[in-house]
Amino acid sequence: MKLEELVNKNYEQLNQNDKHIWNYILMNKRLCSEININDLAKNCAVSRTTILRFAKKISLSGFSELKIHLKWDLEQEVSMMAESADIICEGYTRTIQELARKDFFSDLSFDSSSQTGFYFRIRRLSNVGC
Repeated sequence: MKLEELVNKNYEQLNQNDKHIWNYILMNKRLCSEININDLAKNCAVSRTTILRFAKKISLSGFSELKIHLKWDLEQEVSMMAESADIICEGYTRTIQELARKDFFSDLSFDSSSQTGFYFRIRRLSNVGC
């Protein structure tokens, strides 16, 4: 289960300190996945014991499991971003390929009756579009 789901599931049990810790973690996931319990406690202005109680309140065995969940969540986010980028690239590729197959100039003709000689007229408007 994702860390955010664990927090939401146990949210009613959290006090103000716990919510402050969670907010800090949520805003600094990468940093929190790399620092030790002492640094997290210092950054949140709480004790180590408060961090441990927070982890237990959200059904984790302790700080180590909290860090594991943080790292797993970060990996999931990176994976989802890569997957989204792949989907967007595939869409652009299909669009470019479709545009390459179209002949946009076959529907245009040069009109020599124009005074400047640079006037093009669309012959078949029904062929323009998707």
